[in-house]
Amino acid sequence: MPFIYTMTFNILTLTGEQIRAARALSRIEQTELARLSGLSLETIKRLERIRGPVDANARTLRAIQDAFAAINVQFDGDDTGRIGVLQHARQGDAA
Repeated sequence: MPFIYTMTFNILTLTGEQIRAARALSRIEQTELARLSGLSLETIKRLERIRGPVDANARTLRAIQDAFAAINVQFDGDDTGRIGVLQHARQGDAA
């Protein structure tokens, strides 16, 4: 019997509103988010236009989450429908 290895990723479902809020919180333009995530500018624009959960594959969601994580911004949510965006203080910033 072959061994099947499965990996699970903690990928939240993101909303267009969360992506816009995270970008506003971090004060970056869509072009900068595209550069940081490795996604096209058109993809960023399309996702930000969506109201509610974005229709994107796991790689796209991971790329966006990783891009924001690199600049200390994290997405948050729970199974009750509450969603949010958090910005962690950068090392060296005043508390």
